[in-house]
Amino acid sequence: MKALLTNRDLQWQLVKYGLCGSISTVVMFAIIFYITFSYPAFVDQEKLTTEELVKNTNIINTIAFVPSCLVAYLTNRAFVFNAGRHSFWIEFSSFIAIATVSYLCGLLGTAFVIKTFQTSSLVGNLAFGIPSALVNFVCRKFFIFKN
Repeated sequence: MKALLTNRDLQWQLVKYGLCGSISTVVMFAIIFYITFSYPAFVDQEKLTTEELVKNTNIINTIAFVPSCLVAYLTNRAFVFNAGRHSFWIEFSSFIAIATVSYLCGLLGTAFVIKTFQTSSLVGNLAFGIPSALVNFVCRKFFIFKN
């Protein structure tokens, strides 16, 4: 029978998860910034309609999501959670599926923030980072990896 995690164990796991998530976020935002600064007209808030800005932001985020998600999987598996609840392919595909659902919800939320508050794509992206991280942690901890 598995022992329940103590508060200290859970706290340490959350710290490691936060650090790994930070690495993944840095990868994602590095790609987003690279594309944004390489092609500034693609996200020019003054020249684009809100719909065009949302569409272009979604395209950039989707490009950045793929390597960011791979970094998240590798760091979570190596430093935060224990593999073995499922076979590698089930574990990996479940991880990707949950990350994708969370990501798609984030895209909708980002679009909502940009349209509702007439903000930049950066503000829209930042508004949905924390809820996404929490949903991913719970799903990864209780459904994908061993505790």
